[in-house]
Amino acid sequence: MKKSYLFSLAILFAAFQSQAQQWSRIHTNLDSIWSTSVYYFNKGDTIIYSGRTGAMESTRRFYVSTDGGNNFTRDFTGLATQVNNPTGLWALKLSNKIIGFKNIQPNNGAYQFMGVDNWTSLVPQANGVFGEVNASTLFFQQQNDTKIYTVPASGGTPVQAATNVIELYSTYTRGTRVFLGGKQSMPNFIMYVDNGNFSSIQPTSITPAITTNNDVVTNFFENAGGLYAVLSDGITRLYKSTDNGLNWNLVQTTHVVNGNSQNLSSYQIIGTPDGRIFFVEAGGNSDDVYLSTDGGLTASKIGNGLPASITPFGKLMVKGNKVWYDVKAVSMTDFVTTDVSMAGLYLLDAQTNGIEENVQETQVHIYPNPASDMIHLEVESGKVIESIRIVDLKGALMLETTSTDISVSNLNAGVYLALVQCDKGLLIKKLLVKQ
Repeated sequence: MKKSYLFSLAILFAAFQSQAQQWSRIHTNLDSIWSTSVYYFNKGDTIIYSGRTGAMESTRRFYVSTDGGNNFTRDFTGLATQVNNPTGLWALKLSNKIIGFKNIQPNNGAYQFMGVDNWTSLVPQANGVFGEVNASTLFFQQQNDTKIYTVPASGGTPVQAATNVIELYSTYTRGTRVFLGGKQSMPNFIMYVDNGNFSSIQPTSITPAITTNNDVVTNFFENAGGLYAVLSDGITRLYKSTDNGLNWNLVQTTHVVNGNSQNLSSYQIIGTPDGRIFFVEAGGNSDDVYLSTDGGLTASKIGNGLPASITPFGKLMVKGNKVWYDVKAVSMTDFVTTDVSMAGLYLLDAQTNGIEENVQETQVHIYPNPASDMIHLEVESGKVIESIRIVDLKGALMLETTSTDISVSNLNAGVYLALVQCDKGLLIKKLLVKQ
């Protein structure tokens, strides 16, 4: 049993180290990798990208993958866009809808993706930023407008719900609270509404205060129980809220360069539910991707498997805990010549990605979770715990015990894994330790 246990732990440690560091190229698509205006959106294992091609990038093309990015098919529906961001598509966080736009009369408006070459009309004439009140109700704001309209999730007649709202750039729904990310509207870049009551939109507080109207809220994400907003005016900055979005505080991320700790200047920031936050370094190369597992306080480079010295670099995309990265290898002289040996869509840890999703979470119970002091572990009836190891997301051992009551007060804030050895197999459960 002991040898089997140690072997299993070794395999798991290797898997988690690989998960944090290794990228594998899964596909190359020329229409994607040389365009400077590519946006990826995903719905389960369906990935759609909208890219512009041509000398002036005036031709829009849509490609669809139904296998997580391994293969793409051209979609000839003819969707276009006049939306500043995202250009052509918008993905809702909860319902996983993918929405595109047509600008050709009389069929212009918002369309919902139903399959390759199959988009159904959602809201005629609508062309802007969409969000979700709940599973049955959407809301949207027309481009260059400050009104908000609600509409059934299946489509229908819009109803004006609010006027004189910040110009939306992003939205996020968390429970019954909807967050509105704005642009060019000091100082309320982030506002919120509860229970779909758009007649009572509330401001939030951002520290330090924003002093330029060039900032935009590019995205929101939840990460190990924390709520984050990403603001950008060319340099991207991370803000965190610990009170469900009432107040937002800047998270200054550092990394080590030549033995010295320096602030990380980012081009893009995204997070995954399991506690990882990813950064693409501003002004860097295509392999300058960084990972933080402590809530964005520190980050380390994870460029293994990515080509170096390629600009412009690509964009990150997440779905649950899966992470993709689009790498471009385009000639900055003609914007057409592409090095197909390096460019393409990369998946982080293609072999072990999703290992946590494959675990039977119901077999191990940890409470309280999140925790700041003590935790208690239980397994389902009929199993006996032999030992417990707490490791970080890179597989480093933090503590080992045979007790089901464990003090975690000495652990730094972050996400850890409890490796539970039972008499009937090894189980895994995520553990969040709060400060």
